[in-house]
Amino acid sequence: MGALALRFPVLQSGGGGGGCGGGGGGGGGFPSFLPKEIHNIRDPSARTLAQRIRRVPVQIGFPENCIMSSCVTPNMYHDSNPVVLLHCFDSSCLEWRSAYPLLEKAGLEAWAIDILGWGFSDLERRPPCNVASKRNHLYQLWKSHIKRPMTLVGPSLGAAVAIDFAVNFPEAVDSLVLINASVYAKGTGYMTKLPKTMAYAMVSLLKSIPIRFYAKRLVFEGLPLSRTIDWMNVGRLHCFLPWWEDATVDFMLSGGYNVSGQIKQVKQKTLIIYSEDDKIISSEFSKRLQSELPNAVIQKVSECGHMPHVEKPDTIARLIAERFKEDELHRPCQGIRTSYRFMKRFAVDGSEPSIPGFSLHLKTTYDLPVEMGFKLSPNGVWNIFGGRLAWGPEAIVCDDPNFQGRGNPSSGDIFHAAPNIDHSQDFVRRDIKEWLNWLRNDIGFDGWRLDFVRGFSGGYVKEYVEASNPAFAIGEYWDSLAYEGGNLCYNQDSHRQRIVNWINATGGTSSAFDVTTKGILHSALHNQYWRLIDPQGKPTGIMGWWPSRAVTFLENHDTGSTQGHWPFPREKLTQGYAYILTHPGTPVVFYDHFYDFGIRDTITELIEARRRGGIHCRSPIKIYHAHNDGYVAKIGDTLVLKLGHFDWNPSKEVDLDGSWQKFVDKGIDYQLWLRR
Repeated sequence: MGALALRFPVLQSGGGGGGCGGGGGGGGGFPSFLPKEIHNIRDPSARTLAQRIRRVPVQIGFPENCIMSSCVTPNMYHDSNPVVLLHCFDSSCLEWRSAYPLLEKAGLEAWAIDILGWGFSDLERRPPCNVASKRNHLYQLWKSHIKRPMTLVGPSLGAAVAIDFAVNFPEAVDSLVLINASVYAKGTGYMTKLPKTMAYAMVSLLKSIPIRFYAKRLVFEGLPLSRTIDWMNVGRLHCFLPWWEDATVDFMLSGGYNVSGQIKQVKQKTLIIYSEDDKIISSEFSKRLQSELPNAVIQKVSECGHMPHVEKPDTIARLIAERFKEDELHRPCQGIRTSYRFMKRFAVDGSEPSIPGFSLHLKTTYDLPVEMGFKLSPNGVWNIFGGRLAWGPEAIVCDDPNFQGRGNPSSGDIFHAAPNIDHSQDFVRRDIKEWLNWLRNDIGFDGWRLDFVRGFSGGYVKEYVEASNPAFAIGEYWDSLAYEGGNLCYNQDSHRQRIVNWINATGGTSSAFDVTTKGILHSALHNQYWRLIDPQGKPTGIMGWWPSRAVTFLENHDTGSTQGHWPFPREKLTQGYAYILTHPGTPVVFYDHFYDFGIRDTITELIEARRRGGIHCRSPIKIYHAHNDGYVAKIGDTLVLKLGHFDWNPSKEVDLDGSWQKFVDKGIDYQLWLRR
């Protein structure tokens, strides 16, 4: 049988796992990359959404040209198309602080994205921020992380961004929602001719409190003074980043958006929303836009100014949700199934029965009876469980902000998509252990994949594993690697230490996915092989510290496949497998790679090399070379691997004795030798 993928503390089937990319924990739960002025914000919705902002890597050219791009990513992923929220001119994703949770509550997969040059992305390298760059950045973000046609929502200037993008990349956009659309302006006009010194002076003025305060008064009429000041602080928060002035000046001098000539080229269905009392954009422009778009409907929001998604978020969320669900009704039904992902084990080494020597990650869907689900409580909250785990709010941690739990505080991070279970309670642990034993003994599963293990103490995993006695258990402790200026840092010790700490907390009863090694390989295989050796001469991932508990992998259902949150460079897949399949740890082969990518024979050949070399999860390793041109290591006493294009063979190494036979020769990608 296979291994059931379990998600604790959120008990649910399917869905996406944790995120990837940059970010970190600042004071008060805020990401460390946000300006310190975030602590002055009082708006609870803004503070809550700010805690969810993260940076994801977006390639904008060669592999080293990576922008850590800020956005709010969904807590739950669906098969249906996502809703992607842009923002106004010189703003950020925090515009959606009130509407975003309402869209999630409506069951939509929502992304709030910062347009290149604004928001909280890392622009230390000062990339161009003209229209073409903004368009390309959005496309690369969509291509890398969203990868499905989307409903693109653009307020004010964001509507121009949306139209420009939809015309240039129609395959990425299913439909549009344009709110008080600023689409008839002729770019930045005379400002393109300003001397740079004057342009910087104007941009500096744009950041000033008087200008921002006046703008807020114009947008939100009748707002109390204290709230006006607070919302002004939210709106100018991104201006405190050191590259904001450079990015805004670059946009200003480049000419800005001029999309009036593109409007009639839009083929997507479009919902136009305009505000009755907008003092920035006349409603006549929205009506004109409807007449020029070939497939558009229009809706009015009464008694509201220029930013209805801030002022009347419930109305905007309802209009978007209704439009989205109307579109979904016209799509072919895909059927509803309960998805489980399995790990099929191939015992290559018998040294440790509880941790297989090799596993194939099967992305298989089975129709199985659903043994649990959520129900609405009398007050309209999804916090009543059914099936074998018949719990209520008493089983949910009290610091979960979404589900009105009455249990104890969480022992880990909060996952916002579903109720976070309180594992400290005896009845919860008893029920889970009974459930696991039912899955193992009655259904036939023989191993556990534990999702989002950051969400609760590893000590509970130890208890569950010891009670259910699986053949193996694997935890997914996925958080951000260390980046600086958009580049991966060489030293990832703090990252792998966090994973090792979790394994320690389980008493070593569970292994963990070696996320550190995956992240390092993304960069190392682009002629940065020096990343593969630490100062002690060991591999730089978990396999260098605790190889028998390191489950190495290149891809899983979150990072690749249909979700594609952090895909491994396709042109480096064979090199990546040459590395993990010949090294200590327990390597995993991804189903898609094995069956759909045309490299099945290559992977099979590498597995055979591992078998012949007797490589297992604890095999010793000696690294001879790790530099820009390549990498050489001896694993065990019988296998040598070379990666890269430099000229090398075993006869050139003075302390590599014995007779060696070349087993695989893939030229500059990799070569393998086995001892005769």
